[in-house]
Amino acid sequence: MRLTLTAPSRRLANGQALQDIFEKGWAPILASIHREIDHWQQADENHGPEAALRLLSVHGSHSESIGGWWGSDWYETMVHRAVVRVASDGNCPR
Repeated sequence: MRLTLTAPSRRLANGQALQDIFEKGWAPILASIHREIDHWQQADENHGPEAALRLLSVHGSHSESIGGWWGSDWYETMVHRAVVRVASDGNCPR
């Protein structure tokens, strides 16, 4: 996953390379992608693929407009807290 998302040769359907679009902003984006992948990999290693998949399913609704989309601005915070908790202290929500 890490290689697929961050490959320097990765191109969009129109042929543009991601690093060309973001230019100097590409390095922080790569760092962010790496942090997220590390986070999910840790959840998988600590709790197994089923727990990680459940959490990814909940997290899948995460977007910049989550408050407006779900009609509640607490949802994104709740999901983030659950994911961090599982990755850090071993409590997997059921």
